[in-house]
Amino acid sequence: MSFTLSSIDLKVLRHIYFNGVGTSEHKIAKTLRLASSTVNYSIRKMERNNIIQGYRYRLDFQKIGLKGRAWVALDLAEGGRDIMDITKELLQYPQVRAAALVTGQYDLILKLHDKDIVSLNNFIPKLEETLKDTLTSTLVLYPTKVYKQHNLIVHESGDTVKLSAVDLKIISAIKLNPELGVGALSSKFNLHRNTVSKHMGRLWNRGVIVKKSPLLNPEYYNAVGIGLKLISFMHVKKGKKDELAKELCKCEEVHNLISTPMTYDLAASIRTKDVPSFYDFYKKLYTSEKLKNLIIGSNTAIVLKSAFHSGSGYFNKLMESGIFSDSFP
Repeated sequence: MSFTLSSIDLKVLRHIYFNGVGTSEHKIAKTLRLASSTVNYSIRKMERNNIIQGYRYRLDFQKIGLKGRAWVALDLAEGGRDIMDITKELLQYPQVRAAALVTGQYDLILKLHDKDIVSLNNFIPKLEETLKDTLTSTLVLYPTKVYKQHNLIVHESGDTVKLSAVDLKIISAIKLNPELGVGALSSKFNLHRNTVSKHMGRLWNRGVIVKKSPLLNPEYYNAVGIGLKLISFMHVKKGKKDELAKELCKCEEVHNLISTPMTYDLAASIRTKDVPSFYDFYKKLYTSEKLKNLIIGSNTAIVLKSAFHSGSGYFNKLMESGIFSDSFP
């Protein structure tokens, strides 16, 4: 690391990574019991020194009408097509929101979104047909409940927020360029600043935008404690799924956590500093008086590389495919 983080810098950086920047640095300062000027100076300093390389808005896709969700693990034949070429091909489908190249039993784990489960069930055979020359097996996990998403505990309301044309323009623009403020957005779309502020406020308040996350320079992952990313599938003692999930949600290592109805009971994406830290985390789970009898077994994969849809054109692609049309008045 070319720049040494002070204790305050590290405190601020960990907080905004795990909780997001939100809409006010004053709130961050109040939570951390620091002066607003101190938080502002620390964040600007880390931006200037390339520790924070940018930002990304996190959305709740279920809120905007994408009710069909699944995690799909793919086992691919050895010696087949290049796995990165396969990943790029799969990300051409708007239903494939993210892809992770992993170690272990599976080679790729995908996160899928569609307008409903029926549509998603119709899409998965198409996905398998794309990979027919190299696919060995497929594991599909449908979330029956999302406990945690983007390191935030989820309180699912089930309601859908209908987006206007202005909402769509704003979301598309800030996904492509999260640095755009109210003034830049109003100029870009020839809208009054108050109109843009009103729409942005609604997107935050209705839970469409759930988080604005800093994109960190990978050199500083270990300093924050996120150098290793894993995906873990868990078998849980009968009737104890919610109890275990409640405890896992308290762990900052657990970034995403879902309940599934078959094959496995829970699936989680986990981040720790390194392999020894992950071992310590799992040892804690298996030896804790509260948890040691709840996990029957697990299957964990290390994420080697991740890929996502970019903000550019993604929502237009959703509209063109017909996936997103039901979200509009």
